[in-house]
Amino acid sequence: MIDEGTPNSINEGKGIQEIKQVMEQEISQIIDTANNHLTSALEELSSSTAEFLSPPKLEKVSLLRALVLFLTEDDWSFARTESEDTVRLIFAGDNGTWNCVAQVREDDEQLLVYSIAPLKTTLEKRHAIAELLTRANYGMVIGNFEMDYSDGEIRYKTSIDVEGSQLDNALIKQLLYPNLLMMDKYLPAIEAVIAGTQTPEEAIALVESDLEDDDDTSGTAESS
Repeated sequence: MIDEGTPNSINEGKGIQEIKQVMEQEISQIIDTANNHLTSALEELSSSTAEFLSPPKLEKVSLLRALVLFLTEDDWSFARTESEDTVRLIFAGDNGTWNCVAQVREDDEQLLVYSIAPLKTTLEKRHAIAELLTRANYGMVIGNFEMDYSDGEIRYKTSIDVEGSQLDNALIKQLLYPNLLMMDKYLPAIEAVIAGTQTPEEAIALVESDLEDDDDTSGTAESS
C-alpha cells in the first residue's frame, strides 16, 4: 500500500511555491510591458501633439528669388549683374538720378541695398563730406550714409538679416523705399559741400529744415 499523504503534501507545497514564483515573474513582466506600452503611447501622443501645434513648414524661397519677384511685381526695371548675387536699377528722384544696387548674401541670409551717389567727392573735400555724413547719420533710424575714403564714393545703405525668417515683399519695400528717399533728400547737401557753396553744418541744417517742413505739411494735411 502506498502512502500518498506525505509526498503529495510536499510536492503540493513545492508546486505552489514554484507557481507563486512564476506568477510573480509573469505579473512583473506584465506590469513592465504595460509600463513600456504606456510610455511609448505617451511619447507618441506628445510627438503628435507637438507636430499638430507647430506651424506648418513653408518651403523657403531664396533671397534672390524673393527680391526678383518683388521688383517684378512692383514694376521696377532692373538688371542682374554678372556676379549673380546683385541686382541693379536706376532711380530718378526729385534731386538727381543714380544707381541703386541690391546685394544678396544667401549663406548669411542677408540683403543689402545701396543708393550710390551720382558723384564722388574729391580728395580735398573728403573730410568735409565725412563731417556731412556723420551729421546726417546722427538720429538715422533706418540705414546710414558711408563714404569710401579710397575713391570718394558715397552711398546710402539699408540692410536686413532674415535668419530664421522669410524675406517677403513688405520687408524688401521697407529696405528699398526709405533708401531711395534718403539719398534724394540729402543729395543736394552732398553736392553743395563738394562744390564748396555750403559748409557741412549749413547743408545739413537746410536739408533737415526741409524735412521738418515736410513733416509739418504732412501733419496739417492729415488733421484737415
